[in-house]
Amino acid sequence: MLNSNDRLQEQAVWMENLLAANPNTWTVVTFHHPLYSNAQERDERETRTAFQHIFDTYHVDMVLTGHDHSYARSHKINNGKVVSDQEQGTVYILSVSGPKQYVVSSEYKELMAKVAGNVQLFQVISVAGNTLDYKSFTAAGTLFDEFSLSK
Repeated sequence: MLNSNDRLQEQAVWMENLLAANPNTWTVVTFHHPLYSNAQERDERETRTAFQHIFDTYHVDMVLTGHDHSYARSHKINNGKVVSDQEQGTVYILSVSGPKQYVVSSEYKELMAKVAGNVQLFQVISVAGNTLDYKSFTAAGTLFDEFSLSK
């Protein structure tokens, strides 16, 4: 877990050292500001610059964020580009659970697998061996989005 509000470069050094010695099969990182927002007029370039190359280098599987009061799930991304399911890449997820909602933008639409506005969500993530399953549900409990990653 990172603090995307402050001291990004210091945290980047810490994160790189941590991930360089990471023995885990699955790696999920979470922080507040999304690297790829789908909210209108929102872009966290400084956060992306600080961390994306580290996530790519050390094969982070998933990044969970909030802040922009909308929903966006990327395809697997490596070096800012969509890669196939068989290639190494990171899935970036932006979600919202509260009632405040932002207007959805199409700025990163080519990177996204699913985008939505005006929906409150919660996620259930489970890991069984070499499979990570992600499910996102509406506040009423209806399945909204899902995918699996395999290693």
